[in-house]
Amino acid sequence: MIKAAGKKVFIKPHESKTVTSNGLHVPDASIKIPSTGEVVSVGEMVTTLKVGDQVRFSVTGMTEAFTHEDEEYFYLHRDKDVLYKIEDGKPVPLYSTILVKRDEVEEKTETGLFVPEAVRQGMSTNTGVVYVHGFDCDFVREGMKVIIPERGVNVEIDDVEYAFFRDEGDILAIID
Repeated sequence: MIKAAGKKVFIKPHESKTVTSNGLHVPDASIKIPSTGEVVSVGEMVTTLKVGDQVRFSVTGMTEAFTHEDEEYFYLHRDKDVLYKIEDGKPVPLYSTILVKRDEVEEKTETGLFVPEAVRQGMSTNTGVVYVHGFDCDFVREGMKVIIPERGVNVEIDDVEYAFFRDEGDILAIID
């Protein structure tokens, strides 16, 4: 058994999908690095996670893979690299992190021109509704309509795309 130290978190990654929901096989070169998994060990300074938590984590330079007793793991240098954990099928952001469901791109422009679906799929809006937020948020609440920057990590949960922000300071404005 392995034990994480300090602020470190050890995660057993979920298997990457090698077959789509339609039964198509995904080529090895297209398989994504897993970014979800189960927490298998937390350091003594970690208070936000526990063994068994299902999480989505950021695969960055601060995320390293290792093998122990023929099992593959990731270790995070700190628990803040966990984007959110999943409880009862719902994402639960940590700290002051926020998930925003971006508004759909309109089918018609203000002047009445129709925007083809193929074009709309490549576009995003800079407004959305706060889906969930972490416990350190001072002014952002669920259901608030907000203006957000283009950047942000896009995450997909149950076939719905959300913009993920690490801090409520990334929210540009609240729309009344």
